Amino acid sequence: MSISSSTIMDIETSLTTAIDKETFRILRSSDGKEFNVSKSIVMQSSLLANLLDLEKDDIISLPKEEGKIDVIPLPEVDGITLERVIGFLKIYLEESFQQFNDEEKKKQCDDFFVKFNIYDFLALASAANYLGVQVVLDEACQRSADLMKNKSVP
Repeated sequence: MSISSSTIMDIETSLTTAIDKETFRILRSSDGKEFNVSKSIVMQSSLLANLLDLEKDDIISLPKEEGKIDVIPLPEVDGITLERVIGFLKIYLEESFQQFNDEEKKKQCDDFFVKFNIYDFLALASAANYLGVQVVLDEACQRSADLMKNKSVP
């Protein structure tokens, strides 16, 4: 029984895809909190995606800690805000979320952001801008603007 080269390539592709989904990185916030995240979440950030490309090309080397996966330090983002960015990206990347219509997506986002105040949205926008996560930046800016609508300065 012979296996064709296309079958082998299909198996290799599916294994690579499975491994990519299982690949984790550790993100460390400015206050030392660490978050294990999947590669799909890391790749949503242009900063982190570029950093990983540079590491892959051996242009830079990320700090290694004994017995740990590579840790990516993020000195400009505090732990609470980083947790919120990761939380939103997890919701955003879910297959079920992608199949929702615009109204259902808005409801999911509203549920996620229900307890946020203007300062939370501004911190989220700042972190998203630093990380280069456009979808979070757009959402945080829009919600900040919505909260300021029809307000006046005393």
